[in-house]
Amino acid sequence: MATAKILVVGNYQSGKTTLCYDVMEELGNKVTRPAWYTATKGVEVKYVIDDLQVVKLLDCAGHPDYRGFTEIYYESADAVVVVGPPGDWAEQVRDVAGYIPVVHTGTEPNLADLGQIVSLWRE
Repeated sequence: MATAKILVVGNYQSGKTTLCYDVMEELGNKVTRPAWYTATKGVEVKYVIDDLQVVKLLDCAGHPDYRGFTEIYYESADAVVVVGPPGDWAEQVRDVAGYIPVVHTGTEPNLADLGQIVSLWRE
């Protein structure tokens, strides 16, 4: 079984964690969402399992204090998803991970974005 790593980045409270849960649910994975919002600290790994592979969604903290910490994960990522307005995230992705496929979801991720994200590891 193959493993893919997709880095999910964006500004603080842009919906990165929600998007990770949405992708997991879209693929039929059992998800228990927290009852209340808590800020992601560092990187939280969420696993998505389908018939062919395991996907690690690396849900990165959006707070500026963690920005430098996030950069170390670009090297091992197979793709990057930028959630919300690109702002300086687009520049960081280009500078640090220029060769990695990138999906930009805009300010409100939707089902079309989920399809793009899923296609990153199914191609």
